[in-house]
Amino acid sequence: MKLIFWGHARERMQERGITIKDVRLTLLHPDQLDVDKSDHHRLLAKRLYKNSRIGARQLLMVVYEVHGHAIEIVTVVSTSKIDKYI
Repeated sequence: MKLIFWGHARERMQERGITIKDVRLTLLHPDQLDVDKSDHHRLLAKRLYKNSRIGARQLLMVVYEVHGHAIEIVTVVSTSKIDKYI
């Protein structure tokens, strides 16, 4: 799968210590998959993971669009508010 990262996604990944591997694993093995309520062309993959930067269990959410054989990563969010989003 070809991943294309929007600039916004790359900025958020750098700020939050999220790796490309974290994003790829979330896309391949999501704990939950939803359609974005504000834009039905966007999907939202969610996965529990250990954020290596802070050493804590968090929820990783990847907002993306599928265009042919490419997946465009719009943004990523890492949060400790797991119950709020699952």
